[in-house]
Amino acid sequence: MKKSIVKNHFTAFANDWIKSSYEGGGYEYPTARHRLNVVRDILADINAPARITDLGCGGGHLAVHLAEAGHEVTGIDQSEEMIRISQSIAADRASHLKGTATFRQAELEELTVPQHDQDAVTSMGVIGYLAYDAPIFHAADALLK
Repeated sequence: MKKSIVKNHFTAFANDWIKSSYEGGGYEYPTARHRLNVVRDILADINAPARITDLGCGGGHLAVHLAEAGHEVTGIDQSEEMIRISQSIAADRASHLKGTATFRQAELEELTVPQHDQDAVTSMGVIGYLAYDAPIFHAADALLK
């Protein structure tokens, strides 16, 4: 998909996407909520505080859950609206965070992050929106210890 189309979609429909993906309803299955639970269970054995980057963090739900478990999480998304929502959700849950959840807007191919210092990298749904897969694997490779 064209990057600009995806970015515009997730900016214009951020709240609708979050609602359908986490709450479901009608014919919609809450895919993101299911993926969050699977990823959270997989990462449950990682000792906190681990450093984790969530690529394509969307509304920040996974990052906040991981920060509640004591991890230091950085959420990255190309949509400024998703980052705004992520920051709002983290602020609302601040009293529950044992770790940290920070968020920033960035394009996957243009990440400027510390190299090789992350214990884990997550990305629950980005790959389906990429024109080709290599950028996400290159980013994960650059981030992971």
